[in-house]
Amino acid sequence: MDAAGFFYALGYTGAEFVAPLLDAQWFSRSLVDRGTKGIVEFVKERIDEDYYLRINVDEYHIPQRAVYQKMHFFHSLLVFGYDDSERVFEVVGYKSGGEFGTSKVGYEQLERAFNFVGETHGGEYAEWSQVRDCVFSLDPQHMGFNRLWLVRYREDVGCDFNIAFAIDQLQDYLYSRDSSARFNMIIPYPRKTIQPHQVAAETEDCVYGLLVYTRLKTWLADVVAGARSFNHIPFHILYEHKRCMGARIRYMETQDHLAPEFRFGSDYQEVEHMARTLQMMAVRFSMRPGEELMQRMMRQIDMLSEQEARVPEWVTDTLCTRRPQTALGVAV
Repeated sequence: MDAAGFFYALGYTGAEFVAPLLDAQWFSRSLVDRGTKGIVEFVKERIDEDYYLRINVDEYHIPQRAVYQKMHFFHSLLVFGYDDSERVFEVVGYKSGGEFGTSKVGYEQLERAFNFVGETHGGEYAEWSQVRDCVFSLDPQHMGFNRLWLVRYREDVGCDFNIAFAIDQLQDYLYSRDSSARFNMIIPYPRKTIQPHQVAAETEDCVYGLLVYTRLKTWLADVVAGARSFNHIPFHILYEHKRCMGARIRYMETQDHLAPEFRFGSDYQEVEHMARTLQMMAVRFSMRPGEELMQRMMRQIDMLSEQEARVPEWVTDTLCTRRPQTALGVAV
């Protein structure tokens, strides 16, 4: 997480390397622009081939978005289905009320939203001064305006659970290490892909793992001081991370990597519940900011960080006792 409250991951460009179960591809939007069918038929054909598509659009034209018909806002959109009888696409994203969910976009609406980005944004990293009266998502993973991302599940490959790598990742999390640095040899380091972006300097100050909680409080203090704008999205990501952590712990229990009698999985459900509560507080604050609610969020972060630090540490100690080698073969 950086000082501006944004979470960074390996990025979609590296998905084919780090997620072997996915067939992930990037396409230049110029391939669509040069074609005779246009974006609507291109998206439908890819969905027929079982792909999900991530495209960059102007949310001014996307119904059920906070900026719909109000202001131009460039952001990514995940398209996963369509209905010819209604002439709509099914999409996923943050809706006007702040909740993350599915909605429908008309064929003509999607075409206008897609084409406006192409007409306005002259290049992959055009000068921001060239684009007027528009607001951009500041998440660098969303900055590939001239590209489309396709992904589908690969049924022809398998991927076994690697307990040694799980130990490594848990230790990275506990000790707040940057796990993405391990992939430098095959994927450009994510922070270097956004050098043209105006917030690039801030990404050099990223923190990882459990230190994210301290950074969250610092960021919220900046929001109170008026130095930052509030954004509820980090709290959605935080909650999803807790859900993934909990699912992995419970999976390890079912595979006998962790003894069920230790109750790590059920203990971590309390962490998930606390993160969910914090998420709801953030959504409420985005709609009705208030000092008392902000203080409650600060206290919730303290309780959550304290509660979470215990379970992964116990899990890691137990795993290392039963299997005292990391993925690199180093005793721990």
